[in-house]
Amino acid sequence: MDVAALRNLIQATLDPNANIRRQAELDLKFAEEQPGFINAILDILQAEQDNGVRLSTVVYLKNRVLRGWAPLDDINQHKQIPDSEKADCRNRLLPTLAASPSQIRTQLIPILQKILQYDFPSKWPNFMDITMQLLNTNDANSVFAGLHCMLAICRMYRFKGGENRDDFNQIVEASFPQLLSIGSRLVDETNPEGWEMLRVVMKSYKHTIYVRRREEGQEIEWELTSL
Repeated sequence: MDVAALRNLIQATLDPNANIRRQAELDLKFAEEQPGFINAILDILQAEQDNGVRLSTVVYLKNRVLRGWAPLDDINQHKQIPDSEKADCRNRLLPTLAASPSQIRTQLIPILQKILQYDFPSKWPNFMDITMQLLNTNDANSVFAGLHCMLAICRMYRFKGGENRDDFNQIVEASFPQLLSIGSRLVDETNPEGWEMLRVVMKSYKHTIYVRRREEGQEIEWELTSL
């Protein structure tokens, strides 16, 4: 797919002229179901400097993944994303997450959650390895991305059935010592990004508590609404 042409279509959706916007949106609706769309979108996302174009790009990526990632046996009126493009998306998503500013990262999280729902661990076996690499770097953006990965996996297991709990226990044992170490350092932070990172750590613990309590056959009767 022509990356430059696709970028121009996305930019045209921001045009003040309603007719230009409408035609660009129709062209993008056609393009999103063509081979190579996801890789082209990721290319734009990684290289784009214009904030408006970059935000529109990640929204188109999010919509395509949320509509087209489900298996064929799920009720879905949208064309499914080919397996080859799914593999490329998995491989590129976490590096993109680590390199993205907050506004873009917020749009990438639902994409991550959707992919984990269907593909972890069978089709994404190295997800936790990459997550731990991110958590163990000295780069704040990479650590933040790793924290979001941890939150996504904890949230996923919270809403899973009773099977695969042993897998989650292994994840907790392997990753939570590092999560605790990061959280302990963040307690003394005074900048808003540090507070947000600590909030993500606490939310991961919250979802883990739900999983553990459910394992014991107890109903959760409270909600940590402040998180």
